[in-house]
Amino acid sequence: MNGDLIITLEPHELTLACLVGVLRQAYAGAAGLEHDPPVADADGGFVRHIIGAAAELAVAKFLNRYWRAGVGAPGGMDVGDDIDVKYSDCDKGGILVPKRQARPDTRYVRVRGEIPTFEILGWIWGEKLMKPEWLRNFGRGDVYLAPDWALSKTFRRGGAAYDFGCETQSGRDTAGA
Repeated sequence: MNGDLIITLEPHELTLACLVGVLRQAYAGAAGLEHDPPVADADGGFVRHIIGAAAELAVAKFLNRYWRAGVGAPGGMDVGDDIDVKYSDCDKGGILVPKRQARPDTRYVRVRGEIPTFEILGWIWGEKLMKPEWLRNFGRGDVYLAPDWALSKTFRRGGAAYDFGCETQSGRDTAGA
């Protein structure tokens, strides 16, 4: 990680994220839900759910907003009423959102890292994400892929903007997450 926006979760926070991740995997298994992309790991998805929950909690901690810690049918917001956290272990890329799940009034936040430390890379409104030129199909249905350069690097926290110093190709986006 080489960015400026690094969040480290405390042991009690990690305990909560682990519990939520395990409950999510248990629900998915009981409901017969399949992972997208498919899980080939021996853990059957437990690690993916735990890391995803921890990434969501890291964003909530940074923004000082409510973490929903949702367990059940996928599709709800992760933080507050309008933030969907997208975790990836890739250094380069962007935010990947299935077309069927994309909503114009949602803020998608890209996070990478590993327990206990995560890096918030940026965010984009759904309406900006849903560009025809960003529509892709990698064999599992249509997805929007917003490149990293298009993500806003400015977040608002407690009424003040926290800018971690990047610009998009179209100029600085000062609307905060």
